[in-house]
Amino acid sequence: MPGREVGAVARLSLRQCRRGIISWIVGLVALTILYSISYRSVAGVKAAAVNDYPASLKQALNLQDLTSPAGYLGSTAFGIPLLLLTTIFVIGFATTAIAGEEESGALDLMLAYPVGRSSVVLARMAVMMGALTTMGIVLDVVLFLLRGPTGLDVGSVELVATTVTWLFMGCCLGSIGLFLSAVLGRRSLTLGVSAAGALFAYLAGSFLPLVDGLRWIRLLSPYYWFDEGNPLSNGLQPGNCALLLAGTVVFSFLAAAALNRRDIRV
Repeated sequence: MPGREVGAVARLSLRQCRRGIISWIVGLVALTILYSISYRSVAGVKAAAVNDYPASLKQALNLQDLTSPAGYLGSTAFGIPLLLLTTIFVIGFATTAIAGEEESGALDLMLAYPVGRSSVVLARMAVMMGALTTMGIVLDVVLFLLRGPTGLDVGSVELVATTVTWLFMGCCLGSIGLFLSAVLGRRSLTLGVSAAGALFAYLAGSFLPLVDGLRWIRLLSPYYWFDEGNPLSNGLQPGNCALLLAGTVVFSFLAAAALNRRDIRV
């Protein structure tokens, strides 16, 4: 049965990558603690340093308000560092999950058993979503524990809303990575194309809209839909989450279809 196939492949994948996932969680915790404990001593200095930046540049880099707890977290713990870590994780995971295993011969060996290709894609996606969910829970727990000692007094609802939106963004990026991995089937090529696509997506959500006539391009970026509406201050934005979730579903389906329609290299 497909459900059993997905579960079996997911368990195997989780056993293979659990140490890597734990390492990513430890790194995320360390980064979050570092930024959180620096709030009182660094926020004012950073705000003064960027005070003369053009308003458009501060908006592109999410540096408009570095003194408030929500503004500081939005530019640090939920800012570029987190986006970079998330992108590296999902691209690396997606590349290894299909293209990497195809090059090593592990994928062909797995498919020699009664396991469907769609089940492999869905299982890899499920493990990635599980890893991101675990990271999000740990991130929230750390920030909840540090709110009092650090003065980062952000509402619980807003904090969870931001983490949920980040989770959907990560899943959307990961599904795109899986699609490219399924289409290209080569590790180095998948890494290169995925990295270029992620860079374009970030620029589309930040700097490219500053160009006259290109404001619309931000709508193509998952990064834009993560930050649009400022969930750290305004809570969950259902429309943004729905778009990111829809992107995840569509690209997961396309990844399964792509893997089903081509020959696996042996």
